[in-house]
Amino acid sequence: MSNRRFLDSYGKSCPKWIPVACCCLLHLSGLDGLFLTRRPWHMRSYPGVWVPPGGHCEAKEPIQDTAFRELTEELGLHSYGKENVMNECTIKPLCAWEASYPSRLDTGIGKSTIFPKSHHMVIYYSVNWFRSSTSVLDSDDIHSYLPQFNLEVNEVCAAVWLPRPVLNKLSDDWKAFEKHFQNQSTISNSEYLYPELSTMPSTFQIDNDQTEVWYWGVNSLDWQSVPVNQLICGLTSSRNPTVSHNTRPESEVGNGPSPVTLGTLYAISHWLSSTSARSTV
Repeated sequence: MSNRRFLDSYGKSCPKWIPVACCCLLHLSGLDGLFLTRRPWHMRSYPGVWVPPGGHCEAKEPIQDTAFRELTEELGLHSYGKENVMNECTIKPLCAWEASYPSRLDTGIGKSTIFPKSHHMVIYYSVNWFRSSTSVLDSDDIHSYLPQFNLEVNEVCAAVWLPRPVLNKLSDDWKAFEKHFQNQSTISNSEYLYPELSTMPSTFQIDNDQTEVWYWGVNSLDWQSVPVNQLICGLTSSRNPTVSHNTRPESEVGNGPSPVTLGTLYAISHWLSSTSARSTV
């Protein structure tokens, strides 16, 4: 094998292999939507943003085992019995995303030079949970069908269930953002060049969407109905603390909105396409 060293942008040695992580897009049979979780503000990477449950692979651990372990740990599904949940779930690979942090958005619009500090290959899985212990869903009673969570507070500070119409708007926001960058020369001399916020695609659809969604915080005893724009903002929204440098909420479960990560939006778009307009059953 070659002894050649691999160097990062600062000239320091870095691993030859890109670390692998995984995330689970969890959906319930009978419900046309997905669960996302919010990362606590104390996290070193991607603080305060919305992502699916997931994490890094342990040594010699198969990636699919990692996905299921992280899903049950972060959401606190142990009360349902790990074996029971595993038997009731089907898990399939959905897509992959090469993630870096800070990303082209995470350092703020208008800045000229960033270098990623971490780099991962993220495998996204589609996980369908058929809850055999729950009666057939009444479309007017979604709340009673949602599982009770016991969130892992060191990894997750909130969870939300988003219906397909909201997911479609998030996907549209992602597509507009991606198209904008594809139409520009964004990299020059190994530097990321950012346009001003005013030149970026509008996030009006997301920032003004008052669709009621189901929210679960770390201290919650039940699901709460909350307007989605109190929880989630568009990628380039002036309400996005990443790009506007707003003060972080004092509470880990503060209702100040944050964006969904780029990789998650990419995976959501794939999930929407793979499930078409039908309900997931």
